[in-house]
Amino acid sequence: MNRVDMVLESEHETIIELVDLIGAEHTRKLVDTFGGSQMYIPQLKNIAGEYRNQNIYDDFLSGMSYSELRHKYKLSEKTIRAIVNVEREKRKAVRK
Repeated sequence: MNRVDMVLESEHETIIELVDLIGAEHTRKLVDTFGGSQMYIPQLKNIAGEYRNQNIYDDFLSGMSYSELRHKYKLSEKTIRAIVNVEREKRKAVRK
């Protein structure tokens, strides 16, 4: 199905936006795979933040001090400590 056919068949503005953004073929694949379901797509900054926080915790586990982490990630020590605590709790919950 090409862009024109897909747009003409759709009354949903979201589908039209998707076709314009990623093309008709990729839109069709998304609809085939996820059609009828609700999906949360996090913002890129949130994904990057989660990845950064995991890296901070991994660096902490490998022996870096709070001060070293503060300098490496350009965050306050208070923030680094909070991130380490949250990541520690997340990993504890996964192990249970």
